[in-house]
Amino acid sequence: MVAMAAEHQVHPALTMLRYFLAAAVTVLTVPLLVFLRLPLPDTSLTRSVHRAGVFCLAIVTAIARIDCHFIAPCDRVVDPAADARPDRPTLAAMWCSPLPMPATTSRRTKEASAKQQSSLVVRTYDQPGTWMSDDELHKLQQWMRQVAEGSMGIVPSHRIFLDDPRDVLTNRVVSVAFDNSSGDAVAFSAMVYLPYRPGEYIVHLGLTMIAKSHRGRRLQSPLFTKCLVMAMFNLGTLSYRISNIGASPAGIGAVSDYFFNVYPHYLRSTRRSRTHVDVARHVLRNYRHEFASSHKATFDETTFVVAGSNE
Repeated sequence: MVAMAAEHQVHPALTMLRYFLAAAVTVLTVPLLVFLRLPLPDTSLTRSVHRAGVFCLAIVTAIARIDCHFIAPCDRVVDPAADARPDRPTLAAMWCSPLPMPATTSRRTKEASAKQQSSLVVRTYDQPGTWMSDDELHKLQQWMRQVAEGSMGIVPSHRIFLDDPRDVLTNRVVSVAFDNSSGDAVAFSAMVYLPYRPGEYIVHLGLTMIAKSHRGRRLQSPLFTKCLVMAMFNLGTLSYRISNIGASPAGIGAVSDYFFNVYPHYLRSTRRSRTHVDVARHVLRNYRHEFASSHKATFDETTFVVAGSNE
C-alpha cells in the first residue's frame, strides 16, 4: 500500500525518511501485529492486544501519510449470528487516496490527464457491512446508486442497489471514486469474497460502473487495483483466485490483460486446467445470487460460456 500512496510537492528525501521510519516502527511492533492474524479466543486480553496492534498500524500509516482506517476484530458491529459473517475479519477497513495519473509519453496528454485526475479521490472499503453504522451503509449504497444513474440513466435491479446494505456489503470490497470539485460519486467497483476451501477465498470481480461524465479517464484500472490490494492485505496473502462473468468484450479483455493464468483468453490459447473448471463450478453452483446470474443459466465447461445468465 505504501508504494501506491501519492505524494505531491514533497522533497523525495523527506518521503524516503517517512517510509524508513514507518518500516522501523513496523519491525519493532511485529509481535503485536502477528497477534492480529492469529485465530485467538475472544477474551479481554485478546481484545487489548488486538487494539494495541491496530494502534501500531495507525501510527505506521500516519508516519507514511497513508490515509487508512484500521479496525480491531472485536470492534466490528455485525451481528455475531449473521450467516454472512466472514471467517477472516477486516483489518484495514478504509483506504483513501488520490487517483494516480496514468502513464503516458505525450507531454500534452500527461498535463491534461494530471489536471483531470487531480480532482478525483478514491475511497476503498473492505467488508463495510461488518463495521459501518446503518447510516454510513445507506450512504455508501446511495453513492453506488448515484453512479449507476449517471452511467445508465436508471438503477439496475441488482441486489447491491436494492437489498439491505448490511447484508449485501458484508462480504464485499468496494472502491468509490469521487469528484472533489462537486463531491459526487462518479465511479465504483464492488468485488465479492466467495468462500472456496477452508481458509481460502475467491475474489469475484463483480460490478464496475463509471458515470458517462467521467468515462475515458482510465478509472477502471485504479479502481480494480485498490480493491485487489485491500483484499490482498486483509486476506494476508500475495496471491488468490479471481473469478468473473464478462458481459462485454471490454470486461473480458481487462481480465485477460491484468491477471495471470486466465482461461479463456481472448488473445492467445491457454490451457484449461482442473482448477479453472473447479472454481467455475463452485462459483456457479453456490453464488449466482451474488452477481445476478439466472438460476436457469447453463455453463459450457469447454468454452466457459454461461448461456442465459440474464434471463
